[in-house]
Amino acid sequence: MNHFFSKFGALIVLAFGLIGNAASQGMAELVQYSQWEIESAAVYEAGALIQRSSEVGLDEMGRAVVSIGGLARNIDVGSIQAILPPQWGLSGHSFQMAKNPTIQASTAKQLDELDLASKSTHQTVAMRKALLDVYSEELAMIQANRKVGGTESLLVEDLVELANFWRNRVKELQYLMLELRLELSELEESLQTISEQKRDVLKVQNAEDGQITLRIVGPENAKDKVEIAYIAHEAFWRAAYDAEVADDGAVKLKRFAHVVQNTGVEWSGFPIRFLAGNPMESLSPPRLLPMELSLVRAPASQSGYDWASSKSLQREDDTDSFELDDADFLSVIIPEGATIQRLAFEPLLPVRISGDGTPERIPLETLDLESDLTYLVLPEYSDESFQLAASADWNKAQLMAGSVQVVAGGAYRGVFEMTLPAPGDTLEIPLGQDGRVRSSRKRLLELCSSSALGGTKRTVQAFQLDLVNQHKRAVKIRVMDRIPLSRSSEIEVLVEDLDGGALDPTTGWITWEITLAPNAQKTLAFSYKVEYPKKFSIQGL
Repeated sequence: MNHFFSKFGALIVLAFGLIGNAASQGMAELVQYSQWEIESAAVYEAGALIQRSSEVGLDEMGRAVVSIGGLARNIDVGSIQAILPPQWGLSGHSFQMAKNPTIQASTAKQLDELDLASKSTHQTVAMRKALLDVYSEELAMIQANRKVGGTESLLVEDLVELANFWRNRVKELQYLMLELRLELSELEESLQTISEQKRDVLKVQNAEDGQITLRIVGPENAKDKVEIAYIAHEAFWRAAYDAEVADDGAVKLKRFAHVVQNTGVEWSGFPIRFLAGNPMESLSPPRLLPMELSLVRAPASQSGYDWASSKSLQREDDTDSFELDDADFLSVIIPEGATIQRLAFEPLLPVRISGDGTPERIPLETLDLESDLTYLVLPEYSDESFQLAASADWNKAQLMAGSVQVVAGGAYRGVFEMTLPAPGDTLEIPLGQDGRVRSSRKRLLELCSSSALGGTKRTVQAFQLDLVNQHKRAVKIRVMDRIPLSRSSEIEVLVEDLDGGALDPTTGWITWEITLAPNAQKTLAFSYKVEYPKKFSIQGL
């Protein structure tokens, strides 16, 4: 945030509340309401630093009360900062949720127009209903006088003329009444539409947005640029990647920012940066804490990666929107005393980020990782190998943990959640299983035995691992199997033969690093002995 404070000579940190009121100052305050343009946004893993600016004019007494509206609903009040020109000062500030005066004026005009349209439509409805009543009365009168009465004889021509009159007039009245009924139906629909529009306008009129009010003092009739910055909580981003793996193992990694902001204001047309960490920094130095280490048992595959479930394969940005709550932000706040690498990324293309919580996937950059294809073989668990792209120089790419979509061999392989290894360790990108590097595991019964001597019982277990490479190229393979660990002082596990494998005594895992020629096979074997008191039986072998 230091770059924000270096633009002007006078830095004003808003650390105090409003001073006085209009009555105590002996005059009414004229509030200048406006919506300042966003100059830039810095999105963090929890929250976003928003910077706005506008020109402010002071009155003949060198004072101005400025209300800046159209802001996010959830602002950290303690983060509000302002930069004022030289010789300008700040006598107070506040943040509140309030109605937008500009919207109030425009919606009031809209409501007047809708009321006028409603009144005019009601008058038209009343007139059409009155005319419909007149036609109805005339039709009833004609129908009541259909019979020819009296003793006077009528000529046939007269009867025909009278019948034609009745028929034509009745038909005319029926058509006129039908037209009126259709028009009344349309007028009722218009009244319904006007009523719905009025509800929508009232909703907009009664809506509140965030507003920062500044009380500024300075030279008389001065006019200059003023900037503000504040932290909006309802925004965050996560790193996401697309990994395209070539046949030789080279990885083209496309970095994206998966960003969500629910401030109610669309972000577009200004610079946006994505930074690692949490923007809630204090003016005072952090409390220094000791660095403590702890052990976490590594997973069996030693890769540190798990493939996502089918549910998580659904793209988050396929959803229309979603609500944000405090848990979304608390889960990413950097723990007290933790240090982070200060990474910053800028989008490759102009950015438009919706303000209603719709997830956006913003391309940041494309990275080339030097890596080699390796195969992890776990004969105890699967006869197919797990293909990996292993990179030793991943730390040069300034990677962050995040979800990775993997494409290899022209095929989409899936998504996995990438956690970064310790600096200096190898980053492995899993590519899924490969059936052309296979393995099998069997117990060598002829070498297994059990015996007893005195009060001790001994059992020997032996296994054979068969590997085959069906590729037309040599492959690097890491084979892993295990021997049991003793959780009792009365059980002792002794290695008999590892066939060149390296044993990790804390985990019991045996690792063989080999290179297998095209269409080649190899056999590995290992055995171990377990000694335990004769009076017990042992479980787990």
